[in-house]
Amino acid sequence: MADERRRSAPAQVLDREATAEKVTPRLKARYRDEIVGRLREQFQYGNPMQVPRLVKIVVNMGVGEAARDAKLIDGAMRDLATITGQKPQLRRATRSIAQFKLREGMPIGAKVTLRGDRMWEFLDRLLSIALPRIRDFRGLDVAVVTTTESDEEARELLRLLGMPFRES
Repeated sequence: MADERRRSAPAQVLDREATAEKVTPRLKARYRDEIVGRLREQFQYGNPMQVPRLVKIVVNMGVGEAARDAKLIDGAMRDLATITGQKPQLRRATRSIAQFKLREGMPIGAKVTLRGDRMWEFLDRLLSIALPRIRDFRGLDVAVVTTTESDEEARELLRLLGMPFRES
């Protein structure tokens, strides 16, 4: 009993995390249970490893005005951290462009690469909460990287996940 009280707080936190039950993200469970079967049926995959899957999501925010006001980049970094739940990486200019008053090495944006459960949770929030409420996505780029061989397969995977596409 006395040994347990003497243990440091971080050790107790680690013990709780180790015994805590791992919860699978909702969209990831849906992918495994429904979407994989539909894709195998539609594209006639013989091997289950051929079924397209998500690799990563890269969220990028360019802040062109940061060349004039350095405080804007801090706000963008804070916003991106809030949106993704992960610390963003500062992106710097690779070359100087005189017309934009930009010098090599100046901070011009931020990016976050999401993988694993964080990727699935972000995509679920993006598709179910953010996209239905927003008409245009200014300044924020979301790149979804998949293992598909063709655009048709990628489009079908994203459609089944709930990505809204404009009918053309």
